[in-house]
Amino acid sequence: MPIGKEKIKEVKTLVEEYGLEEAQKRLGVSDDTMSRYMRFVRNMEMQVSISGLKPVDHVEVEEEILPYMRKLCERAKQKSSDENSQVIDFGNAPFGIVNISDIHFGGKIDIDALEKDMNTILNTPRLYVFLSGDLFDNFIIGKLQSIQTNQPTTHAHEIKLVEWFLNKMKERIIVCVTGNHDNWTYKLSGVDYIKTLVDGWNILYARDEARFTVRGGAVNQKWIVRHKFKYKSLYNPTHGAEVNWERGDYDYDVAVAGHEHRASLIRPFVRHGKVRYAVCLGTYKIRDEYARENGFARCVGNSSAFIYKPDGSMLHTDGDVQPLAEVLRGWVEEWES
Repeated sequence: MPIGKEKIKEVKTLVEEYGLEEAQKRLGVSDDTMSRYMRFVRNMEMQVSISGLKPVDHVEVEEEILPYMRKLCERAKQKSSDENSQVIDFGNAPFGIVNISDIHFGGKIDIDALEKDMNTILNTPRLYVFLSGDLFDNFIIGKLQSIQTNQPTTHAHEIKLVEWFLNKMKERIIVCVTGNHDNWTYKLSGVDYIKTLVDGWNILYARDEARFTVRGGAVNQKWIVRHKFKYKSLYNPTHGAEVNWERGDYDYDVAVAGHEHRASLIRPFVRHGKVRYAVCLGTYKIRDEYARENGFARCVGNSSAFIYKPDGSMLHTDGDVQPLAEVLRGWVEEWES
């Protein structure tokens, strides 16, 4: 039968001090028992001695991990609460919103159409921009890297174009939601590149979805801006936004998304006796292999716009922003006079 560690230490000490025979006499044991004791002593001497950090010495669950997890939990709860209570207040004056998505710098985009929209926005007082993602192609992940070889511009050019656009429109962009192409940098490296570019700006920013209330005078609308919605339909490009109202957890008035590369469309729909708006945004690509592969109609418009008066009246358009911008200029001039 095995003996305890203390007994083994006692035997070892006696043997070292008095020798084997004297140790046996002092212990008062038989030859067989002494032989057995010595086997345990030798086994102990053969064991590896380790001095250092043991597993128990690294992270203590109750004192270290759980307090950290509680902080993360509280932060997540607070963030979820804050996301549902965000507000953009335009004050008591006319204002407008242009929704832009799927520029796709790096692809064969209609740069003339983009610059026309940019100049229209910059030359129209109180006309602002909500971005819905995919500022560039960003083919840097997995098998998509092979697509980069056929790009008309280099990846470095794409980055420069994204920076140029954001800096040019800095004073008008107030909501920025990234798309799947933008987010590939984050998935590959953990770096949120678009967030880095707009860091410090006075805007609402989210990688997947922004929820907020648009206010201004009598205007009070709940918006949800995403790059894409689930529940696609080949026959109804705004199906995802409409179904999300029923299956989601946010009672919105306006839902905006791009991704599908179809022509821009604003479709009113009614829920609980109130008119809501589902917005599908197009792309600025002239040659869009994605749309051709999937059989989508050629895009005839890229953006959409809503303009508001302080009394709550509203106009909207899909495609060409210019006509609505002209109306907003007139509203602002009338308000200022």
